[in-house]
Amino acid sequence: MRILELRAVRRSPGARCRRDRTRRALPNVEPLEPRALLSLATLHAAAGPTLPAPPVTLTVTASQNTVDLLQPVTFTLQINTAPFAFKDVTNAIEEKNYFGNWVVVGSGTGTTFTVTQRLGGDVQFRVDARLIIDNDPARDLGGEVETVAGDEDDAVVDATSAPITEKVRYPSCQTIMADQTVSTVANIAWAAELSLTFALQLVPNANGTRGRRAEIGYWIQLDTATGNYRHTGLTLGAFNSPDMGAGVILGARPADVPAADGLSAVYTVASFHTHTPTTYIPNPDFRSARPVGPSMAD
Repeated sequence: MRILELRAVRRSPGARCRRDRTRRALPNVEPLEPRALLSLATLHAAAGPTLPAPPVTLTVTASQNTVDLLQPVTFTLQINTAPFAFKDVTNAIEEKNYFGNWVVVGSGTGTTFTVTQRLGGDVQFRVDARLIIDNDPARDLGGEVETVAGDEDDAVVDATSAPITEKVRYPSCQTIMADQTVSTVANIAWAAELSLTFALQLVPNANGTRGRRAEIGYWIQLDTATGNYRHTGLTLGAFNSPDMGAGVILGARPADVPAADGLSAVYTVASFHTHTPTTYIPNPDFRSARPVGPSMAD
């Protein structure tokens, strides 16, 4: 990049300032807007002389660093351009999406952004800022207006903060089961379990055994784009005899399904399965030994 040369002109008090025309500005000087946390490069303002770009430091803090999916986090930006004053033109917060690309998820003139967490795991955020930095106060004696238009003679700098990482967990079991859809499907599965157990008590197998049991289960999924829960199809376990423990094998956990923009996904956040009632088990000791609720394996 070619650099404009500045030449000072001495003038007496009250004299009218004129531009020194003894040297011509070299042509084809293009604006340079460094995108860095600290920049020592030479920067050309929108319309003015070439000056060293002042150092810019952007610091981002989060209201909390460990949250659950669908919880909000507020990010706060601090800008340091000391020893120069600055005007904050615009800011934007970026999130590294599911595919590893930086995507703008909010922008404006403010220095705080609240973002609902829709990606799980270690999720990174950073903030971009466009600033006008008054790196030559002597030129402002005539009353300069700070803009990014063609008449701006101060440095217009694009800077980016270092990334900050949020640890985003799946919702707790209590949160999942409190959802109306999840609760409704669980009640349907339990009603099916009761009906199945009753039917197996009425219909013996080939050996004449009654009271066979089988558990019912499925995977619970969360679509973070909408906040809605859903489930996979119901899986029926093996039919065991009355004196044997029952179970159900759901198979491999379904993989995540990211949205097209990579800013949300369908996550498999939990599994659910019924326990069979012991009403029709002939051995009373077996009936009393089986407590209500999750087993140790669960």
